[in-house]
Amino acid sequence: MVEYNKASMEQYKFYLDLLRQTSLQRTISNYFFIAVNVAIILGGYVAFPKSLSQVLLFAILSVIGIVISFYWNNELRESYIVNEVRYRAIMEFENKHFKDGILNEEWQNLGDFKFRRTPVIFVSIGKILPILFIMLHIFVLFLFAYSFFIES
Repeated sequence: MVEYNKASMEQYKFYLDLLRQTSLQRTISNYFFIAVNVAIILGGYVAFPKSLSQVLLFAILSVIGIVISFYWNNELRESYIVNEVRYRAIMEFENKHFKDGILNEEWQNLGDFKFRRTPVIFVSIGKILPILFIMLHIFVLFLFAYSFFIES
């Protein structure tokens, strides 16, 4: 019976480590996607298109930024699904192998999300950030194209 509990604890640690790694990977990829999007937008502002070839180059970069943001949005959605499944697996594992589940107790204490107001807002912003970058790319692209053709 002692070996079973030791094996259960090792499996539990493994699950928690997987959950931590998924969250860390999502954070690192968010930083990467934000940096790429900001570089594309700021690159356009710094080298304000003055010729048709520069406008076309920035248009191509903006389309790349839009595609990257769509990919980012898809990756975020998949990451949230993986985390949800892993949380449920951990909670089920706790119920099965331990007398008092740690995460289950935490969720019960949170109740009807009354203690989660601030984190939920940040998670919501994190989910729509790729969409905001897509809109920003489109806006900046139209702004540059409009200002170029008005000045021409």
